[in-house]
Amino acid sequence: MTVMKEKAVDIISRMSEDKVYHVLQLLEGIEGLTGKNLETDSMNISVNKSSGRKLGPLAGGLVFMADDFDETPDCFKEYM
Repeated sequence: MTVMKEKAVDIISRMSEDKVYHVLQLLEGIEGLTGKNLETDSMNISVNKSSGRKLGPLAGGLVFMADDFDETPDCFKEYM
């Protein structure tokens, strides 16, 4: 077992059961987000920001954008 895992186990072993439950929920959530097994990813510390990203529910849903979208609204021009 690595030093980090031993430290995590030590901290968790000193927690009350209700706190351990929340830690477990958090770990399961992280595992679900990555879609991989946490144990196999423990050796890969670096984060690849380009992998694992998915399009959201509104992907491709934008049909119209006004021509003056980037312009400052008249009511804000005095503040600029």
